Amino acid sequence: MIEVHRQTGQPLSSFTATTPLVGRIVRVVLDRPREELDARVDARVHAMWSSGFVDEVAALKARARPPVAQALNALGYREILEHLDRGAALSGPEAEATIARIALATRQFVRRQRAWFRPEPGTDVAHPERDRERVRRHLAEVMELRS
Repeated sequence: MIEVHRQTGQPLSSFTATTPLVGRIVRVVLDRPREELDARVDARVHAMWSSGFVDEVAALKARARPPVAQALNALGYREILEHLDRGAALSGPEAEATIARIALATRQFVRRQRAWFRPEPGTDVAHPERDRERVRRHLAEVMELRS
């Protein structure tokens, strides 16, 4: 954006405001009801915990140098690092509390993603399973537009 301004003396937004888009945009967001998403997040976090997520975080922590150190900021990693630093057990109430914190952070992230896509005009929000035929029609339309 700065380079556009340097070269032309105009902000980038001035070009997009006067230049119409060519073609048609097909925007589909696959979404589920909030309760369904929450249940899936909870199940996924428990499954990840049981499948070695803690071991993965511990291994990354042991060799934490860029870019690995940056990966430790991903969802769930901070909570597991704090859990490991406290010397907490990998099962029992402390583990369940950490799992609950990871699930909460993930649900908050999901809500931010949903908020990001919802306001866009022309967006069709579809359930990935119940609305499969409608999603297929959108995909066929996109493929037709590309050819």
